[in-house]
Amino acid sequence: MLYLDINKPTEVVVTLTENITIYTGTQGGTTSLPAYFTWKITDADTNREYIFTNDDISPAPWYYNMFTFSVIPGATYGATAGIIPSQQGVYTYEVYQTKNQYDISTNSTLLETGILNIIGTYSKVNTFTQSMGNIVTFKNI
Repeated sequence: MLYLDINKPTEVVVTLTENITIYTGTQGGTTSLPAYFTWKITDADTNREYIFTNDDISPAPWYYNMFTFSVIPGATYGATAGIIPSQQGVYTYEVYQTKNQYDISTNSTLLETGILNIIGTYSKVNTFTQSMGNIVTFKNI
């Protein structure tokens, strides 16, 4: 299960490399890895889908993959920069491998699925209590 905070960029660490089937060639006699992954999340309540990508920033991508995502509700930009225009809630996620950088197509091999929680902003609501003899009133929060 992955968690993203709606208030700040969040780093996500996954192990996608173990399932890849596309290799981009060789580098120094060893097979180099594709550095391109497309993410699709689906809202568990509405089934609305969001597709986005971002660069793998892992210093050791043959062991794990790291991405930085930002949740910006209503954003109309950033599909290739890890910006997710969704709201807080529970989502399923799918990660696909791609041959080309910033490819937001899901017509490739599915590498991983799971649950993604986007945690929203919470603020304390002031309550009002007044006692008049035996009557006490409270504000619902």
